[in-house]
Amino acid sequence: MVNKNNLNSSNIQIFVDLDGVVANWEKRAIEVLGMDFESTKNILKTGVDLEDICEVHPWEILDKKHNEFWNELELFPWAYQMIEKLCEFGEVSFLSSGGNIYRRPEGVGNAGLGKTMWVSDKFKNYQIPLILTKHKYFCAGPNSILIDDTAKKIDEFTRYGGHGFLFPHPYKILDGDLKFNDVLGELETKIMLIDK
Repeated sequence: MVNKNNLNSSNIQIFVDLDGVVANWEKRAIEVLGMDFESTKNILKTGVDLEDICEVHPWEILDKKHNEFWNELELFPWAYQMIEKLCEFGEVSFLSSGGNIYRRPEGVGNAGLGKTMWVSDKFKNYQIPLILTKHKYFCAGPNSILIDDTAKKIDEFTRYGGHGFLFPHPYKILDGDLKFNDVLGELETKIMLIDK
């Protein structure tokens, strides 16, 4: 377990997105949607969203899976290494969307509960807080950084006064196009510049 008393005394707030950063949301979604994994993965690596290549809106199917969908998300192989390193720089929280109450109110409870249970199971030894909000920029501040795989979320967060790190598409790391240690090094440099 990470001992909070041993953490860096810095007041940097580090917010980590779940899906696409520590959780392999896309792989599970591709499985549930019955799509071919390899061909879909290669399209997603180019920056296309899964929603743009599905015949039906993916949430029409995913919402029906309830907790079964969230419980079976895989951790990326770097998840624990990244969290342990980030804890050396400041206070770490997961910051993830609980869903859209205006577009899909019926699915919000499922996503929120599913993500809560997943974090509780996968990160019980770390005790990392989970914040659920569609509007991540509400957490932005001069000593905060958001690590997210969505450029729009990073842009909003920085526009509201925070710092951002756009996490590369995870399949670029998994397929060897990028090395995780290089990505982590860039992230560390970005965090160290916040406190200057």
